[in-house]
Amino acid sequence: MLVNARVPLKVILSGEHAVLRGYPCVAMACDLHVSSTAKTGSGYISPTLYHGTQAVELTQCMRRAIEVLADEVWNRFHKRLNMLVESVIIHVPENTLGRGLGSSASILVSLIAVYFVLMAKVAGSEMPRLDDIIMMATRAEHEIHGRSSGIDVRTVTYGGFVVLNSSVKRLPKDILTKLGIKLVILDSMQPKSTKKAITTASSHRNYESILANIGKVTTLLINELLMEEGSTSRIHAFIKENQSYLAELGLMTPELIRTLETLSFCRSSKIIGAGLGGFCIGLYEGETYPGDMQAMGPRKINTSNGLEVSIDSIRIDLV
Repeated sequence: MLVNARVPLKVILSGEHAVLRGYPCVAMACDLHVSSTAKTGSGYISPTLYHGTQAVELTQCMRRAIEVLADEVWNRFHKRLNMLVESVIIHVPENTLGRGLGSSASILVSLIAVYFVLMAKVAGSEMPRLDDIIMMATRAEHEIHGRSSGIDVRTVTYGGFVVLNSSVKRLPKDILTKLGIKLVILDSMQPKSTKKAITTASSHRNYESILANIGKVTTLLINELLMEEGSTSRIHAFIKENQSYLAELGLMTPELIRTLETLSFCRSSKIIGAGLGGFCIGLYEGETYPGDMQAMGPRKINTSNGLEVSIDSIRIDLV
């Protein structure tokens, strides 16, 4: 039996770093996906990771995170998992590991899903709930980043737009489309380190006040997105303001600056993720972006559904 879990990656529109202090954050699941495929058999072996078409070694912290979640699943099902899973293969899109797209969250969610669903189908246990998957993946993610707000895990599991630390929990999936705003994403070609970025930001003498300002801007952005006739000018202004605070925290690099310059055709643009590397995102309006940008690599992205699981090509909807 084969079980496949398909999980989107994500981009944060506003709220990076401030979310760790309990301020609002809004993120979007995008149409780039991680997939994990598990095969039943005997003799559990560690998952194999493919980054694009290239097999790569799991980092030490990712191996530890996988061990944590595997142990929890094994203990919950009386260690029967190691008798059911023969192999797990994880596929991550090329150039997306360590780029601020939430790949670690997507990997963990996809693994937990295939483990749980195998147990449900083979051992007769209950099908998993999304809340269980989110809880376990968030705990495992602590092993990678040291601390986690849960925004990555929730966004890639639920899909669409997810809001954290706000009375608003979700935004309509087509909210930007209705406003005529399109998104494009571009890799700075520089890997990022979340732990290093957090250390850099937290060393700023005005760290707490800057985070409070990011929280205020994020709240204004969420409220504007919720308005039936929201102002695209204000939305772009909030995105720019959020970016200026991230830059003030010392999270920019020459590579990120050049990437934002490439996105100058957009009305607003910003880094995504923790900073010091990774992808940048641009928001623009109109039918297409300039033709000469096509050769430079920006990719148009759309919102995506969350976790999808299939067993031998039969779709299973989790509850």
